Amino acid sequence: STVAASWISGTAHFDEYIGPSDPPVPLFGFSSLYLLLQVSIFSTAYQFAIPGIADACRNKSSLLKISAATCAFIFVTVWVCSLVLSRFFGAQWIQPSSNLNWVTYHGGTGTIVDEGNGAITRTGVAPWAKAIAGFVTAFPA
Repeated sequence: STVAASWISGTAHFDEYIGPSDPPVPLFGFSSLYLLLQVSIFSTAYQFAIPGIADACRNKSSLLKISAATCAFIFVTVWVCSLVLSRFFGAQWIQPSSNLNWVTYHGGTGTIVDEGNGAITRTGVAPWAKAIAGFVTAFPA
């Protein structure tokens, strides 16, 4: 939602970056398909809970459908997030772990201060923007 807000508003919410990336990142590349598969497989790490869930389930015949639907949902969610983030930040802005892009999130609040030594900081960032930046950065999901 923070990416959508920045995209729609047309104002920078991540330092001075407004997005979407120019030139656009290709939507699909066979050479990096293994990355999507790795993340999707890792994100289905809920499997350690399946025996406990299966034991409590009355209709065990539906467990295969539930597990398959869960895996498909996770795969599609990771794919959609990947498309949105790669389109918004692009190859030149995206961090190796995309949650690190939120370190500079300010939600369009605050003012830029030139420190004079080449360093630029932002003061007066709203507490809600700091909370979002801190949460997304600290708890990548």
